[in-house]
Amino acid sequence: MGKQRLFYVDALRGFAILLVIIGHLSQGIWEDAPCSFLLPVVNIFHMSLFMLISGYVINIETFPIKTHLKILIPFFFWGLLNIYLFKRGTIQTFMCDEWKNGYWFLWAIVIFCLFLYVIRILKINIIIGIIGIEILLLGVFYFTRNTLFCPLSSIRRLLILWPFYSLGIILNRGLFTRLKSKAKMIFISNILIIIFISAISKYLFPQLDLINLKSYPILRMILAFPICIDLLLAFYYAEQFFKGNKSKIKLHIKEIGNVIGKHTLQIYVLHYFILDITLPWRHSLGQYMINNNIVRIELIISPILAILISYICVYISKLIYKLHLGIVFGR
Repeated sequence: MGKQRLFYVDALRGFAILLVIIGHLSQGIWEDAPCSFLLPVVNIFHMSLFMLISGYVINIETFPIKTHLKILIPFFFWGLLNIYLFKRGTIQTFMCDEWKNGYWFLWAIVIFCLFLYVIRILKINIIIGIIGIEILLLGVFYFTRNTLFCPLSSIRRLLILWPFYSLGIILNRGLFTRLKSKAKMIFISNILIIIFISAISKYLFPQLDLINLKSYPILRMILAFPICIDLLLAFYYAEQFFKGNKSKIKLHIKEIGNVIGKHTLQIYVLHYFILDITLPWRHSLGQYMINNNIVRIELIISPILAILISYICVYISKLIYKLHLGIVFGR
């Protein structure tokens, strides 16, 4: 896509980062979210969606590898700063954590870009390269799953999310154009697939909780694929539908989508600090909602708080740029 910005892509990226914040909010409000309705749902597809978009916007033939390696700067700077301030950890505890204190996504993006760079310089067919990388990841995971290398490399995350990153690349290389020509059929078919898979899974495993699939990564992956494709189609056609509409509601929605969607990196690295600072307050809020039997109000509160936190992160990042410290974002 080069440097062209597409609103539906920015809006979808903004939607994805809001889901990430909503998920992290719920963890703090409910203490691992035993009462949350939103967290188990967004956990099915939110990071898969984020990874798909990341693959969708990259041009494998032209992306500068040095620019993408700079993502390691915010990964280490903000990740280590956060773990030192709030977890009293060290670089060792940071790197040996599979989740990298929440910053694993940046680590995965760098690794995936390195994979693409190897595919490019070796002139490997993209489909063969994608399949080969997944087989390689599967083999590495199998032989290292009980070793320190597994959490150190976040190999589980790489193995699960490389297919979504790859799907984004394939969509960008022509598949999405084909899907758009049969959008209604694809959209409805994906919904039917989700219903069918859910019904079969529940029939085969009666004890299965379809709302909370934390212990079923493969099933979450299967469900995430049609959900992510439908969301991409929905955001694309929503942009077409509202194009030319000058209503105030549409303009406000577009402004939110633009602001949040264009600053997802800054929001991602900074929102953990806001969440850690407000952790005691979020625990109290969760307890208040439980005591007053108003748990479902989370459906309203969490999205509003997520948008508010996003804007706070954007303004903080703008201040950092004004201080000529943009290097901490790798920019």
